[in-house]
Amino acid sequence: MIIHLCSNETTSNSYLIAEGSSALLIDAGDAEKARKLLLSHSWTLDMILLTHEHVDHISGLEEIRSMTGAPVVSSDICSYRIGDARGNLSPVYDLLAYSYTGNVCKDRHDPFICRPCEVVFQTQTDLRWQGHVFHMQLCPGHSPGSSTILMDNRFLFTGDYFLPDMPVNLDLPGSSKTDYLQKTEPWFEKILHPGMTLFPGHGSPYMYHNKSL
Repeated sequence: MIIHLCSNETTSNSYLIAEGSSALLIDAGDAEKARKLLLSHSWTLDMILLTHEHVDHISGLEEIRSMTGAPVVSSDICSYRIGDARGNLSPVYDLLAYSYTGNVCKDRHDPFICRPCEVVFQTQTDLRWQGHVFHMQLCPGHSPGSSTILMDNRFLFTGDYFLPDMPVNLDLPGSSKTDYLQKTEPWFEKILHPGMTLFPGHGSPYMYHNKSL
């Protein structure tokens, strides 16, 4: 079961995957929604996987990992940058939230940092959980630490790539069009196929049909 959680403040997505009494979380943008689900179903959170280091995808990370003790997995670059306020863009949280929603946050959000991830990788790694295989692949461009997460060769968690009806944002601090074209686009050309379900960092999940990037 893959449950789509959307932050009311930033529209960023997290995905809670449940199997039996266990759960796995991809990104941590809304700690309260994840907490309520875990408690209401008595699920044990085994791992948290991060697609990238930006504030709207990690704003609930410390609360969730403190509540559950679940280890966090990310690229080594992402792990480093969540520990730097400029790297995780938390000083501009309210501006990012406004850009996505058009609404002004009712509470001020101060810059913050997160602890390093417990498990890191440089280019790629494979994780096995409850009979499922997760392939995490470093995909720089949108951010230096961005990764995609391929589950069972069927479901692709894209982070801030392939947002519905939105081009890739390569204009943020740390973004690199060169990295995207040379490293990330070839990866997408290799793995994407019609019929694959994409789970983007903003917007609703959808089935991929168009092979062109």
